[in-house]
Amino acid sequence: MTWVEAAVAMILGLFAIVAVVTFPPGSAALLIFVGCLSIIGVAIVISNSLIWLIDPIVPSIAIVVAAQSAALIQFALVYRQRIAIERRFSQHLSPEVVRQIVANPGELKLAGEKRTVTALLTDIENFTALTERIGPEAVVSLLDRYIDTVADIVVAHGGMVDKIVGDAVHALFNAPLDLPDHAVKAAACAQNIIAATEQLRCQPELKSAQLGRTRVGIETGPAVLGDVGRGSKRDYTAHGRPLNMASRLQAVNKNFGSSIALGPGTVAALSGKLPLRRVGAAKLAGIEEEIEIFEPEDLQPRLR
Repeated sequence: MTWVEAAVAMILGLFAIVAVVTFPPGSAALLIFVGCLSIIGVAIVISNSLIWLIDPIVPSIAIVVAAQSAALIQFALVYRQRIAIERRFSQHLSPEVVRQIVANPGELKLAGEKRTVTALLTDIENFTALTERIGPEAVVSLLDRYIDTVADIVVAHGGMVDKIVGDAVHALFNAPLDLPDHAVKAAACAQNIIAATEQLRCQPELKSAQLGRTRVGIETGPAVLGDVGRGSKRDYTAHGRPLNMASRLQAVNKNFGSSIALGPGTVAALSGKLPLRRVGAAKLAGIEEEIEIFEPEDLQPRLR
């Protein structure tokens, strides 16, 4: 019976591994417990009826050891995945959203998905001229404070800091997870960014540097999101019309002296939810028709 016991131990060990990997911890533990009891019961029945002596201890130990090993390996993989997610998204999202992703990593579609997002892009007016007026250390110090201020506001409103490009902050709302009323939150975020950066400009140490006004462009629409890149350079980002439009809308602010320019997709999403004011019409690069430009109505008076 030695070979039979060894074969049974191997089969039950595989059963334990499958149970741990496939089922929740409680269900897997119950299955393994039932398996151990079944081994003991079968050994008793065979010993009494056929006078064959079967050792139930070795198969039981095998199933427990296999289950513990599988559980430890699975725990290590899950922990590694959690650390990877936290490292990649802790600087881009609020802690609550990161915890939600860690708890349900299946909700994060890194392979690619199409979803409606609100893209928000910021830019500092005349920043190139500023870099030529002050020294490199002063530029870096100023940008540190500015980017921290803007990024904190984005995260506080439920947005994702997609990337930092020079002095510009690229943010996404309704990514990587669903965010109700993401266009409203993006518009409120833009208003707070303008208010905070205006206060920043008035601080004595930055006033002498003549920090320019912040301009914001916002557009809502379908975009493709996913992980792109290679190895450690992989980056979760978005591609599509809303991002291109937000970039052009940000730049068109200088034509009207406005601080926030809302695209048609965002205007439609904000209809009936936020009072808006028309600032003019413009033709953007790559867009055949002229579009109407709006800004939130309760924004501070425009600076010309």
